[in-house]
Amino acid sequence: MDSEKPKLYIKPPLGMSCCIPDIISIEKESITIGQSPNNDIIIPDKTITREKHCIIQRESNRWFVIDEKPSLNGTFLQKNLSQPEDVRIKGKLPLYHEDIILLASSLLSNSENEDYYWKITFKDSSLLPDTLPLQAFKLVSFTYKLHQQRLSCFYGREGREVHLTPKQRCLINYMVDQNRNSNTSVLCTYEELKQAIWQNNATEHVNNDVIGIVHKINQAINQTLEQMLKQQNVDPQKIKTPPFLENKPGEGYILHINLK
Repeated sequence: MDSEKPKLYIKPPLGMSCCIPDIISIEKESITIGQSPNNDIIIPDKTITREKHCIIQRESNRWFVIDEKPSLNGTFLQKNLSQPEDVRIKGKLPLYHEDIILLASSLLSNSENEDYYWKITFKDSSLLPDTLPLQAFKLVSFTYKLHQQRLSCFYGREGREVHLTPKQRCLINYMVDQNRNSNTSVLCTYEELKQAIWQNNATEHVNNDVIGIVHKINQAINQTLEQMLKQQNVDPQKIKTPPFLENKPGEGYILHINLK
């Protein structure tokens, strides 16, 4: 029956009208969202990536929102009233009943208000969070040894090194120095990061080049963490990983890490 199928409730940004249906039933295993007519859900906004800005996909009887390219302006997932999480950090996040997918609109240049995002609410009562088994809690954390330029991720007391490329190390080294100088986690702008990574050739690069490097760092972290968790027979999808590189859309990134 149609009433049993998951649904997407779409709300455009404040003051923006569109011809997208308010409610869309999910009729297949994968739904693409983007600006071009080739997508299943077409968002007519210039800030949305044309081809597959994000994907809503069913895997092993679970639904996920996926942004693995990554998209330029990001896909964010808000659970209840918590701070939205950047999907690009892990590439994909599980969806639960009444989770809200946020896509930045062209109106955000005038306001950072949440009302100026496209809001896509996922509804599937069979996936309520309290109906799913939870993994016993252990803390996931990250450390960086500056002198060795060595990044490690930990699950509980067990840790493993994350292998980085030279450009990835340049980015992290710069952000670590900024945090140390300010004695707190600070925002590093795209311009700063381009200068830190490419130095004299910084003007030849765009923000999306920085986003690509951050995406590869997050992929390396996720792969390392998944290998470590599988050795302990832990399902990675049931572990909440704290933010490592927090994206501030249109501005840059904040590094969250323990220094040694």
